[in-house]
Amino acid sequence: MSSTASKRKAKKRVVPTSRKLRRVTASLPSALKAERQPHVSTPDSLFLDLGFSAEEARLLTIKSDLCNQILKIVRECGYSQKDLAKIWSKPQPRVSEILNCKLSLFSIDMLVTYLGQLGVHVTFAVARERKAAS
Repeated sequence: MSSTASKRKAKKRVVPTSRKLRRVTASLPSALKAERQPHVSTPDSLFLDLGFSAEEARLLTIKSDLCNQILKIVRECGYSQKDLAKIWSKPQPRVSEILNCKLSLFSIDMLVTYLGQLGVHVTFAVARERKAAS
């Protein structure tokens, strides 16, 4: 018994090249061009733009900052995953998850602990949010 679905060739998805995209954008009316401009997110609003609540966005921003500091130190010191596995007493797959910044797998305190084991002193600053002027 043969299936016709398996004999069909999958259609390739055509992604426009930047030249094609520029040509299409150039032909748009100026009102639409303004809408086509890319939205630039700040680190604080990135997670909000992705649909997370304000509380989740704050936590993810903190985790992201901590993870980026870990990556910066790893690059500066030239640590391998094997080196980090020894320093952190974790298996290599767990080290890989940290280096790939899989934020949902780690708590803030765990990331701070990893930074401490790399010889970094972590401090936090607390400030009240400014209320928007009415």
